[in-house]
Amino acid sequence: MILLPVDPFEDATWADPLGPTRREQAARRMSHQCWIGIDDAEPWVSREVDRECLEMAYMFLALISPVTAPGRDRDAIVVYGALSAVFDTCATKRRRFTEEELLAKKYRGRPVGEWADRVCTGLDEWTANTLQRRFHHQIAQLSENRLESGIGPSEQRNERNRTDYRSYLRWREREGWYYGGLLACAVATGVDLRDVPPHWIEETLEASVLAFDIHGSLRHACEKEIGHTLNYLPGTQHEKVTTSLVAYTEILFRLQGADDIKPRDKEYLTRFVMGIVAGAYSCRRYAKTTPLHIARPEDVAVAWSHVDNTPDYRFSYAQVTAEGAPKPGRARPHS
Repeated sequence: MILLPVDPFEDATWADPLGPTRREQAARRMSHQCWIGIDDAEPWVSREVDRECLEMAYMFLALISPVTAPGRDRDAIVVYGALSAVFDTCATKRRRFTEEELLAKKYRGRPVGEWADRVCTGLDEWTANTLQRRFHHQIAQLSENRLESGIGPSEQRNERNRTDYRSYLRWREREGWYYGGLLACAVATGVDLRDVPPHWIEETLEASVLAFDIHGSLRHACEKEIGHTLNYLPGTQHEKVTTSLVAYTEILFRLQGADDIKPRDKEYLTRFVMGIVAGAYSCRRYAKTTPLHIARPEDVAVAWSHVDNTPDYRFSYAQVTAEGAPKPGRARPHS
Protein backbone atom coordinates (compact mmCIF):
# COMPACT_ATOMS: atom_id res chain seq x y z
CA MET A 1 0.00 0.00 0.00
CA ILE A 2 1.42 3.39 -1.02
CA LEU A 3 0.54 6.28 1.27
CA LEU A 4 -0.17 9.62 -0.37
CA PRO A 5 2.30 12.34 0.63
CA VAL A 6 0.97 14.81 3.14
CA ASP A 7 2.29 17.70 5.15
CA PRO A 8 3.20 15.71 8.30
CA PHE A 9 2.21 18.61 10.54
CA GLU A 10 -0.93 19.63 8.67
CA ASP A 11 -3.37 18.70 11.40
CA ALA A 12 -0.95 17.99 14.28
CA THR A 13 -1.63 19.64 17.63
CA TRP A 14 -0.27 19.43 21.15
CA ALA A 15 -3.36 17.42 22.04
CA ASP A 16 -2.73 15.04 19.12
CA PRO A 17 0.82 15.27 17.70
CA LEU A 18 0.17 12.49 15.18
CA GLY A 19 -2.98 14.15 13.86
CA PRO A 20 -6.05 12.60 12.20
CA THR A 21 -4.45 12.22 8.75
CA ARG A 22 -1.41 10.23 9.85
CA ARG A 23 -3.54 8.29 12.31
CA GLU A 24 -5.90 7.24 9.52
CA GLN A 25 -2.94 6.24 7.36
CA ALA A 26 -1.56 4.17 10.25
CA ALA A 27 -4.89 2.37 10.58
CA ARG A 28 -4.92 1.61 6.85
CA ARG A 29 -1.34 0.34 6.98
CA MET A 30 -2.14 -2.01 9.85
CA SER A 31 -5.22 -3.26 8.02
CA HIS A 32 -3.32 -3.96 4.79
CA GLN A 33 0.07 -5.07 6.09
CA CYS A 34 -0.22 -6.26 9.69
CA TRP A 35 -3.54 -8.06 10.04
CA ILE A 36 -2.42 -11.02 7.96
CA GLY A 37 -5.06 -13.67 7.35
CA ILE A 38 -8.30 -13.70 9.34
CA ASP A 39 -9.31 -13.76 12.98
CA ASP A 40 -9.79 -17.34 14.16
CA ALA A 41 -13.15 -18.63 15.33
CA GLU A 42 -11.38 -20.10 18.37
CA PRO A 43 -8.68 -17.65 19.54
CA TRP A 44 -5.53 -18.97 21.16
CA VAL A 45 -5.98 -16.59 24.08
CA SER A 46 -8.41 -13.88 22.96
CA ARG A 47 -8.92 -11.96 19.74
CA GLU A 48 -7.15 -8.94 21.20
CA VAL A 49 -4.15 -10.84 22.58
CA ASP A 50 -3.80 -12.86 19.38
CA ARG A 51 -3.66 -9.60 17.43
CA GLU A 52 -1.15 -8.12 19.85
CA CYS A 53 1.19 -11.02 19.11
CA LEU A 54 0.86 -10.39 15.37
CA GLU A 55 1.47 -6.67 15.80
CA MET A 56 4.56 -7.43 17.90
CA ALA A 57 6.12 -9.53 15.15
CA TYR A 58 5.16 -7.02 12.46
CA MET A 59 6.79 -4.24 14.48
CA PHE A 60 10.01 -6.13 15.20
CA LEU A 61 10.41 -7.10 11.54
CA ALA A 62 9.75 -3.51 10.45
CA LEU A 63 12.47 -2.25 12.79
CA ILE A 64 15.03 -4.96 12.10
CA SER A 65 14.38 -5.77 8.42
CA PRO A 66 12.58 -2.81 6.83
CA VAL A 67 13.39 -3.99 3.28
CA THR A 68 12.40 -7.47 2.09
CA ALA A 69 14.84 -9.44 -0.04
CA PRO A 70 13.48 -10.80 -3.35
CA GLY A 71 11.63 -14.10 -3.08
CA ARG A 72 10.99 -13.88 0.68
CA ASP A 73 7.50 -14.38 2.12
CA ARG A 74 7.26 -11.46 4.53
CA ASP A 75 3.77 -12.37 5.74
CA ALA A 76 4.90 -15.87 6.70
CA ILE A 77 7.96 -14.46 8.49
CA VAL A 78 5.73 -12.11 10.50
CA VAL A 79 3.48 -15.00 11.52
CA TYR A 80 6.56 -17.14 12.35
CA GLY A 81 7.58 -14.45 14.83
CA ALA A 82 4.06 -13.96 16.15
CA LEU A 83 3.71 -17.64 16.95
CA SER A 84 6.56 -17.40 19.46
CA ALA A 85 4.47 -14.99 21.54
CA VAL A 86 1.26 -16.91 20.85
CA PHE A 87 2.79 -20.15 22.09
CA ASP A 88 4.24 -18.53 25.19
CA THR A 89 1.00 -16.80 26.15
CA CYS A 90 -1.24 -19.73 25.35
CA ALA A 91 1.00 -22.13 27.27
CA THR A 92 0.41 -20.13 30.44
CA LYS A 93 -3.34 -20.74 30.05
CA ARG A 94 -3.39 -24.42 29.09
CA ARG A 95 -2.50 -27.12 31.58
CA ARG A 96 -1.68 -29.69 28.90
CA PHE A 97 -0.68 -29.47 25.26
CA THR A 98 1.26 -31.50 22.71
CA GLU A 99 3.28 -30.45 19.72
CA GLU A 100 0.79 -32.12 17.41
CA GLU A 101 -2.06 -30.11 18.89
CA LEU A 102 -0.20 -26.83 18.49
CA LEU A 103 0.82 -27.56 14.90
CA ALA A 104 -2.73 -28.52 13.90
CA LYS A 105 -4.41 -25.54 15.56
CA LYS A 106 -5.16 -22.62 13.25
CA TYR A 107 -3.67 -19.16 13.61
CA ARG A 108 -4.86 -16.39 11.32
CA GLY A 109 -6.89 -18.89 9.33
CA ARG A 110 -4.17 -21.48 8.62
CA PRO A 111 -2.79 -24.44 10.62
CA VAL A 112 0.42 -23.53 12.46
CA GLY A 113 2.32 -26.30 10.69
CA GLU A 114 1.36 -24.79 7.34
CA TRP A 115 2.74 -21.40 8.37
CA ALA A 116 6.00 -23.07 9.47
CA ASP A 117 6.31 -24.74 6.07
CA ARG A 118 5.41 -21.58 4.18
CA VAL A 119 8.17 -19.50 5.81
CA CYS A 120 10.70 -22.01 4.46
CA THR A 121 9.49 -21.90 0.85
CA GLY A 122 12.31 -21.17 -1.59
CA LEU A 123 15.05 -21.33 1.06
CA ASP A 124 18.15 -23.49 0.86
CA GLU A 125 18.14 -26.75 2.81
CA TRP A 126 20.27 -25.53 5.73
CA THR A 127 18.22 -22.37 6.34
CA ALA A 128 14.87 -24.14 6.01
CA ASN A 129 15.89 -27.00 8.30
CA THR A 130 17.33 -24.62 10.91
CA LEU A 131 14.16 -22.51 10.96
CA GLN A 132 12.08 -25.64 11.43
CA ARG A 133 14.34 -27.00 14.18
CA ARG A 134 14.20 -23.76 16.13
CA PHE A 135 10.43 -23.69 15.76
CA HIS A 136 9.98 -27.20 17.12
CA HIS A 137 12.60 -26.65 19.84
CA GLN A 138 10.60 -23.76 21.21
CA ILE A 139 7.48 -25.91 21.45
CA ALA A 140 9.46 -28.59 23.30
CA GLN A 141 10.91 -25.96 25.64
CA LEU A 142 7.44 -24.71 26.50
CA SER A 143 6.57 -28.17 27.75
CA GLU A 144 9.51 -27.95 30.15
CA ASN A 145 8.77 -24.42 31.31
CA ARG A 146 5.01 -24.56 31.69
CA LEU A 147 2.53 -26.43 33.81
CA GLU A 148 2.43 -29.66 31.85
CA SER A 149 5.71 -30.83 33.35
CA GLY A 150 5.10 -29.54 36.85
CA ILE A 151 7.36 -27.28 38.88
CA GLY A 152 10.31 -29.69 39.12
CA PRO A 153 11.96 -29.13 35.72
CA SER A 154 11.52 -25.38 36.04
CA GLU A 155 13.22 -25.35 39.43
CA GLN A 156 16.10 -27.39 38.03
CA ARG A 157 16.47 -25.01 35.11
CA ASN A 158 16.29 -22.04 37.46
CA GLU A 159 19.17 -23.42 39.51
CA ARG A 160 21.31 -24.11 36.42
CA ASN A 161 20.64 -20.60 35.18
CA ARG A 162 21.55 -19.10 38.54
CA THR A 163 24.91 -20.83 38.79
CA ASP A 164 26.17 -20.48 35.20
CA TYR A 165 25.78 -17.32 33.10
CA ARG A 166 26.94 -19.02 29.90
CA SER A 167 24.52 -21.92 30.39
CA TYR A 168 21.70 -19.43 30.99
CA LEU A 169 22.48 -17.52 27.80
CA ARG A 170 22.67 -20.62 25.65
CA TRP A 171 19.35 -21.83 27.03
CA ARG A 172 17.70 -18.44 26.73
CA GLU A 173 18.86 -17.82 23.19
CA ARG A 174 17.24 -21.03 22.07
CA GLU A 175 14.14 -21.34 24.24
CA GLY A 176 12.47 -18.30 22.78
CA TRP A 177 12.49 -16.15 19.72
CA TYR A 178 16.12 -15.04 19.81
CA TYR A 179 18.00 -17.41 17.50
CA GLY A 180 14.92 -18.18 15.42
CA GLY A 181 14.20 -14.46 15.24
CA LEU A 182 17.77 -13.62 14.25
CA LEU A 183 17.57 -16.19 11.47
CA ALA A 184 14.05 -15.28 10.33
CA CYS A 185 14.87 -11.57 10.10
CA ALA A 186 18.10 -12.45 8.30
CA VAL A 187 16.02 -14.40 5.77
CA ALA A 188 13.81 -11.36 5.26
CA THR A 189 16.86 -9.11 4.85
CA GLY A 190 18.77 -11.47 2.59
CA VAL A 191 21.63 -12.06 5.04
CA ASP A 192 23.17 -15.54 5.30
CA LEU A 193 24.15 -16.21 8.91
CA ARG A 194 26.61 -18.85 7.75
CA ASP A 195 28.80 -15.95 6.60
CA VAL A 196 28.94 -14.56 10.16
CA PRO A 197 31.55 -16.00 12.58
CA PRO A 198 29.67 -17.97 15.27
CA HIS A 199 31.12 -15.97 18.15
CA TRP A 200 29.56 -12.78 16.76
CA ILE A 201 26.19 -14.48 16.52
CA GLU A 202 26.53 -15.52 20.15
CA GLU A 203 27.43 -12.00 21.28
CA THR A 204 24.62 -10.47 19.23
CA LEU A 205 22.15 -12.80 20.90
CA GLU A 206 23.64 -12.03 24.31
CA ALA A 207 23.22 -8.30 23.69
CA SER A 208 19.63 -8.75 22.52
CA VAL A 209 18.72 -10.78 25.64
CA LEU A 210 20.26 -8.19 27.97
CA ALA A 211 18.69 -5.28 26.09
CA PHE A 212 15.21 -6.75 25.89
CA ASP A 213 15.12 -7.75 29.55
CA ILE A 214 16.06 -4.37 30.96
CA HIS A 215 13.78 -2.41 28.62
CA GLY A 216 10.91 -4.82 29.24
CA SER A 217 11.73 -5.53 32.88
CA LEU A 218 8.40 -4.42 34.35
CA ARG A 219 6.60 -7.33 32.73
CA HIS A 220 8.40 -9.76 35.03
CA ALA A 221 8.99 -7.53 38.04
CA CYS A 222 6.67 -9.51 40.31
CA GLU A 223 7.19 -12.96 38.80
CA LYS A 224 9.59 -15.79 39.47
CA GLU A 225 10.32 -15.93 35.75
CA ILE A 226 13.17 -18.29 34.86
CA GLY A 227 13.72 -16.54 31.53
CA HIS A 228 14.48 -13.08 32.91
CA THR A 229 18.04 -11.83 33.33
CA LEU A 230 17.33 -9.37 36.15
CA ASN A 231 16.24 -12.25 38.37
CA TYR A 232 19.82 -13.59 38.31
CA LEU A 233 22.05 -10.52 38.28
CA PRO A 234 23.37 -9.49 41.72
CA GLY A 235 22.89 -6.07 43.24
CA THR A 236 20.17 -3.45 43.35
CA GLN A 237 17.83 -2.67 40.47
CA HIS A 238 20.06 0.31 39.60
CA GLU A 239 23.17 -1.89 39.56
CA LYS A 240 21.50 -4.61 37.48
CA VAL A 241 20.32 -2.16 34.85
CA THR A 242 23.70 -0.42 34.73
CA THR A 243 25.48 -3.76 34.31
CA SER A 244 23.19 -4.75 31.44
CA LEU A 245 23.43 -1.37 29.71
CA VAL A 246 27.22 -1.40 29.85
CA ALA A 247 27.41 -4.99 28.59
CA TYR A 248 25.12 -4.73 25.58
CA THR A 249 26.49 -1.31 24.59
CA GLU A 250 30.03 -2.66 24.67
CA ILE A 251 28.97 -5.58 22.47
CA LEU A 252 27.57 -3.10 19.94
CA PHE A 253 30.91 -1.29 19.89
CA ARG A 254 32.73 -4.60 19.52
CA LEU A 255 30.54 -5.42 16.52
CA GLN A 256 31.23 -2.00 15.03
CA GLY A 257 34.99 -2.51 15.32
CA ALA A 258 35.07 -6.12 14.10
CA ASP A 259 37.14 -6.73 10.98
CA ASP A 260 35.93 -10.28 10.34
CA ILE A 261 32.30 -9.37 9.50
CA LYS A 262 31.08 -8.11 6.13
CA PRO A 263 29.74 -4.53 6.27
CA ARG A 264 26.19 -5.57 5.39
CA ASP A 265 26.20 -8.35 7.99
CA LYS A 266 27.58 -5.94 10.60
CA GLU A 267 24.74 -3.52 9.87
CA TYR A 268 22.21 -6.32 10.22
CA LEU A 269 23.52 -7.59 13.57
CA THR A 270 23.58 -4.06 15.00
CA ARG A 271 20.09 -3.37 13.69
CA PHE A 272 18.83 -6.60 15.28
CA VAL A 273 19.94 -5.51 18.76
CA MET A 274 18.62 -1.96 18.37
CA GLY A 275 15.37 -3.29 16.90
CA ILE A 276 14.94 -5.38 20.05
CA VAL A 277 15.41 -2.23 22.15
CA ALA A 278 12.95 -0.15 20.11
CA GLY A 279 10.46 -3.01 19.92
CA ALA A 280 10.14 -3.06 23.70
CA TYR A 281 8.49 0.38 23.43
CA SER A 282 6.72 0.12 20.08
CA CYS A 283 4.00 -2.52 20.22
CA ARG A 284 0.97 -2.94 22.43
CA ARG A 285 2.13 -6.27 23.87
CA TYR A 286 5.05 -4.56 25.61
CA ALA A 287 4.37 -0.82 25.46
CA LYS A 288 1.37 -0.61 27.78
CA THR A 289 3.65 -0.25 30.79
CA THR A 290 7.34 0.43 30.32
CA PRO A 291 10.00 1.79 32.67
CA LEU A 292 9.47 5.15 30.98
CA HIS A 293 5.83 5.19 32.00
CA ILE A 294 6.69 5.08 35.70
CA ALA A 295 9.78 7.29 35.62
CA ARG A 296 8.82 10.13 37.95
CA PRO A 297 10.18 13.67 37.57
CA GLU A 298 10.00 14.10 41.35
CA ASP A 299 12.72 11.46 41.72
CA VAL A 300 15.14 13.99 40.26
CA ALA A 301 14.70 16.94 42.56
CA VAL A 302 16.83 19.46 40.64
CA ALA A 303 15.68 19.48 37.01
CA TRP A 304 17.01 16.73 34.72
CA SER A 305 20.51 15.73 35.47
CA HIS A 306 23.60 13.62 35.32
CA VAL A 307 23.12 11.05 38.04
CA ASP A 308 25.82 8.92 39.52
CA ASN A 309 25.21 5.40 40.79
CA THR A 310 23.98 6.47 44.22
CA PRO A 311 21.75 8.76 42.79
CA ASP A 312 22.08 11.29 45.60
CA TYR A 313 24.35 13.62 43.63
CA ARG A 314 22.80 15.54 40.76
CA PHE A 315 23.47 18.35 38.35
CA SER A 316 20.74 20.43 36.82
CA TYR A 317 20.95 21.44 33.18
CA ALA A 318 21.88 25.00 34.19
CA GLN A 319 24.66 23.72 36.45
CA VAL A 320 26.12 21.51 33.73
CA THR A 321 26.16 24.28 31.10
CA ALA A 322 27.40 27.05 33.40
CA GLU A 323 30.94 28.30 32.95
CA GLY A 324 33.28 26.47 35.30
CA ALA A 325 30.65 23.79 36.05
CA PRO A 326 31.89 20.63 37.79
CA LYS A 327 32.29 17.64 35.52
CA PRO A 328 30.28 14.41 35.81
CA GLY A 329 32.02 12.03 38.18
CA ARG A 330 33.05 14.85 40.50
CA ALA A 331 29.57 15.53 41.80
CA ARG A 332 28.79 17.57 44.85
CA PRO A 333 25.62 17.05 46.92
CA HIS A 334 22.68 19.17 45.86
CA SER A 335 20.96 21.14 48.56
